Amino acid sequence: MIQQLGWSVEDVCRAFGVPLYKVAGQKDVKVDAAMRQEYYDATLFPYMEAIELLLDDGLALPSDLDVKFDLEELLRMDPKSRFERYEIGVRSAVLAPNEARKSENLAPAEGGDTPYSQQQNWPLADLKKLHEQELKDAMKPPPPPPELPAPEAEDDDEDEDAAEEMRALLARVKERLDA
Repeated sequence: MIQQLGWSVEDVCRAFGVPLYKVAGQKDVKVDAAMRQEYYDATLFPYMEAIELLLDDGLALPSDLDVKFDLEELLRMDPKSRFERYEIGVRSAVLAPNEARKSENLAPAEGGDTPYSQQQNWPLADLKKLHEQELKDAMKPPPPPPELPAPEAEDDDEDEDAAEEMRALLARVKERLDA
């Protein structure tokens, strides 16, 4: 009888596209984000997509509006996976830091409403223009050297006085050496 019930559980899972671990409650299976996504894709997605489309038609929504279910809680990942997702989203400027904080029910941080990107990320067209400008600048002849100011005419009297002091100093040194 147990084997017969086991087969009926497998048959039900197979018929509805439900993974066996969801129904049988296997103890050794650790459910991760990929398994949750697989469960949603195989089991719930077709029905939820159909409901969204029927609501769009039934409510006669304009073409720029449509019904979408919020699947965030349904596909809730483990903390490590969530934070890796936030990190990638913020780093790639898809999410603002406060959007990631809001997903974790945290208060917004000052200055966190703007997506950020690193300065070295440039569009390729801009890099090409920059490279072309650098090439043009490299081909230009170097500017002429700056003109040096003409030396100021020094006072000849001061030069003569300094020379006389030096002669007197040398004469005293010579006298001491001779003595």
